[in-house]
Amino acid sequence: VEEVDEGLLRFQQLEELILSANSISRVNSTHLPRTLKVLELCCNAVEDLQDLCARPPPELQHLGLGYNRLCGPSQEKHLTMDFWPNLVSLDLSFNSLTDLLELVSQLSTLQKLHILVLQGNPLALIPTYRGFLVDSLPKLSILDDIHIQPEERQQFHGLAGQP
Repeated sequence: VEEVDEGLLRFQQLEELILSANSISRVNSTHLPRTLKVLELCCNAVEDLQDLCARPPPELQHLGLGYNRLCGPSQEKHLTMDFWPNLVSLDLSFNSLTDLLELVSQLSTLQKLHILVLQGNPLALIPTYRGFLVDSLPKLSILDDIHIQPEERQQFHGLAGQP
């Protein structure tokens, strides 16, 4: 599969769409049913989120974009509550994301986000990566498939405010 076309709109009650391990490079959100709650695009060739954010499914709770080609500062601006007001789970693992500060700035607007996967990105190599995320995103309960314990949250308290 290389393209998500308007044929999907026939499935008016579709809540879960798994399109992993294909050759999809862009997803036009106007071709997605508005009822989607889960969209899994892992292991594709997605480079840009602009088309996906044109008219995203309003009830989407999980967005899986692991193992794609996302990189650069232009992608973070699409990861806000303006586009994903009900997002609970976000997988951006194994892309080429590098700007931790900008990404956290945008992700902090996602009020319902509890599960985040960023492992495998260059930004995950920053020594204070986990602590910074734990402190910056207080509603997170799972980061990189590891539960955030109260002791860990206490340990990293205030780290996000450090210069």
